[in-house]
Amino acid sequence: MRISEKIRGDVVVLTLSGELMSGPEVAPFQDHIKKLVNEGMKKVVVDFSRVRWFGSDDVAW
Repeated sequence: MRISEKIRGDVVVLTLSGELMSGPEVAPFQDHIKKLVNEGMKKVVVDFSRVRWFGSDDVAW
């Protein structure tokens, strides 16, 4: 999975591409979201249109 980030005003747009698996492989996405929240970003849009498939196991946030 790859994550690209663009900031437009007070909105962050994250574009994900590749495969979004559960477990350890989703950690970079979780870390990115947590970093944005810690930086005070309150508006985050995630574009999943380039994700080929998703894993469906439970993930603890």
